[in-house]
Amino acid sequence: SLLQEMSESKEKVLLLKAPNEDKSVDPYQEVLEKVGFEVNLIPVIQFNFVRSVELGEKLKSPSEYAAMVLTSKRAVEAVKNACPDQTLLDNWKGKPVYVVGQATSRAVQVLKELTEKLTNVSEPVL
Repeated sequence: SLLQEMSESKEKVLLLKAPNEDKSVDPYQEVLEKVGFEVNLIPVIQFNFVRSVELGEKLKSPSEYAAMVLTSKRAVEAVKNACPDQTLLDNWKGKPVYVVGQATSRAVQVLKELTEKLTNVSEPVL
């Protein structure tokens, strides 16, 4: 495999990506180091939430929406940040909430206060 061919050279690898938020060892770095590479991880992405005020306003009007779709763990964080006292989410109780992907599903489950309010959280759809 390409990974085996690369590791036989015992060279350095430059890994460009966002750092893990939980400060744990990056899984790509771990795999590369296990096969013998010296890994230099450079965090090249920085994330900032935008439109939080607009999101908060939209969350105040659940009757205008049939459901909520969360496509990333960042989207879950954005909802949590837009609802600091969690009362906004009370109005979403009973509405379908769909998640896309396992990471998003895990993010919803980790935010216990969010899952208590959003009772109809789906299994990941993709």
